[in-house]
Amino acid sequence: QVCSKKRVSSRVMGPKKRGGGRRGGGGGSQSASQDSSSDVTPWTVMLKTSSCSAAGCPAQVVEGSAEGQIELSLAKEQLGAVLSWFQSSVLPADSSACLAFAPTQNKYQRAAVHKMVEAKFPQLETASSGVGDARALAVYGRGHAPQKVTSEEAGARAARLYAYACDAGLGASVSRDELCELMQSGSLTGELARVWEEGEARQGVMDAVLQAVKADDGGALRALAQAQPLVRALLQQGAKDALTGDLPLHAAARQGAVGALRALAELGADLEAANSQGKTALKVSRVFEQTDAEAVLLQLGAHDPEAHRFPLNSQAASLGLGLGLPPSAAPGPSPGSAARPPQGAEMGACQSPSTIQPPAGGGMQGAGTAAAASRSAVPTGAGALGKSQTGAYSTSSWMGLAAVAAIVA
Repeated sequence: QVCSKKRVSSRVMGPKKRGGGRRGGGGGSQSASQDSSSDVTPWTVMLKTSSCSAAGCPAQVVEGSAEGQIELSLAKEQLGAVLSWFQSSVLPADSSACLAFAPTQNKYQRAAVHKMVEAKFPQLETASSGVGDARALAVYGRGHAPQKVTSEEAGARAARLYAYACDAGLGASVSRDELCELMQSGSLTGELARVWEEGEARQGVMDAVLQAVKADDGGALRALAQAQPLVRALLQQGAKDALTGDLPLHAAARQGAVGALRALAELGADLEAANSQGKTALKVSRVFEQTDAEAVLLQLGAHDPEAHRFPLNSQAASLGLGLGLPPSAAPGPSPGSAARPPQGAEMGACQSPSTIQPPAGGGMQGAGTAAAASRSAVPTGAGALGKSQTGAYSTSSWMGLAAVAAIVA
């Protein structure tokens, strides 16, 4: 739950805290590590206990503390020792005691305390409260932290807003829990309110696109793009689903929706875009063994980083042109991808109606399975190749396709 984007502007969350998040992108864990490790300012912690004793505390005790509250000043290197002292020496005498950190801590420093408590101190638990610069963390004995009541709807809305804020470059000083509190209290204002409205509008369009992809309805995608200009913009920008982090092109590749793949490419979807896991649509099609989708993506010009390992892939996919795929269905290659051989060239003199028959269901399906077969040994037994999602093919048809691809290569 740690985001790695720019800090929310001062008009949204107030002035910056000491040691706040850096501006700019980057991985959340990396930013957290840099922000927390670079801060040498001692942390102010208030020990709230009825025993009024800080005997044995490894941190510096500040003079003049109020009754029932002992102010401590500790460096981050002392955090583990202080938590151990609190667990073993304070809680046995006063189970309701707590360590209340001052709100000068930034988001990453609070996260570091949370992580240490969860990993090393099973008898302790943490809780954060407040919004913006008033947000602070406290450590309690397990079972004594105040319980938060969060509705399922508010949690889901906060998760979406958190994703929108990260995409917009906001969030270094706001957490999903904090956004949930804002949503439940109805106090979402300023820039975060604008991000929410714009994000919900985009997600509504994305939901419609994903629904058409799920139905493998290329016509519906084209009609939607005509009615909603935002569709093309989102596809060309590589917009992701806020809930799954997936792109429509990857969703189509995962389920083998070849009609949707062609329509998305026609509408400007980037064939080389990576999803939240760093995978391209071509990689996704291979992970889920969607050979038809793999062949379509290769025909559309997707760059194949494994071409040097499996040289028959592109040749097998190109057989689709000789097996019934109209030229209009195969746009030119995307920038940076290898040029596709001219139509028919890959068949050459080897093509013979008596020896090679187009498999039922269209050329691309046969080409798709041929692309998959090129990454494994050519089968020698009847039924070794099975069938694709579009129907059964004979062993002779498969071996014929593999033989032609091997000769061309």
